[in-house]
Parts: sequence; structure tokens; C-alpha cells
Amino acid sequence: MLAARRGELRGEAESDRGRLLISFQYLSGRCREDLGLKDTRENRRVAAGRVREIELELAGGKFDYATKFPLRGNLERLGLKKCSAAVPPPAEFAQD
Repeated sequence: MLAARRGELRGEAESDRGRLLISFQYLSGRCREDLGLKDTRENRRVAAGRVREIELELAGGKFDYATKFPLRGNLERLGLKKCSAAVPPPAEFAQD
């Protein structure tokens, strides 16, 4: 498991059945998102980068869940609206 820490913000990349997920705290709850990537060394680097990016955005108050994960079930659970902008899935930027 990869972990990135900055102050109290903590996110991590983890593997579940050979697929990479990231988890982080948002709106007083734990969020887990599947990146759609196989668990490889290169993809773990990509996942760690996504965790760092999210942590920095959270710390700066600029994180927008609907933009990062526009078609995910957590949006409804968090009471957020889906983003209509087309955002390429993370899998397009990494090796499978």
C-alpha cells in the first residue's frame, strides 16, 4: 500500500483484486475510487501522483469531487451534482 501524508490530510493508493484504487477523507467521510488501472509499478506511480494532487487541492480548498470523478456513485452519497464536462478517465494516461 502506498501512502502520502501532509499534515492531517492522508490519502493512499491501494490494490484490490489487482486493480488500483485511491482512498482519501472528504466531507468527513472516507472516499474510495477505482482508477481503472491494473496494479503495476508504473500505475502505482500514477496513483501516488493522483493522491498527491488530491491532497494538495484539498489543502488549498480547490478540490472538486464532481470534476475529478464525474460519473461515480459517491457523488450522490455526498449530495453533489454530476459534472457535465467530459473528463478523460485516468486509465487513458497510464499503462494497463
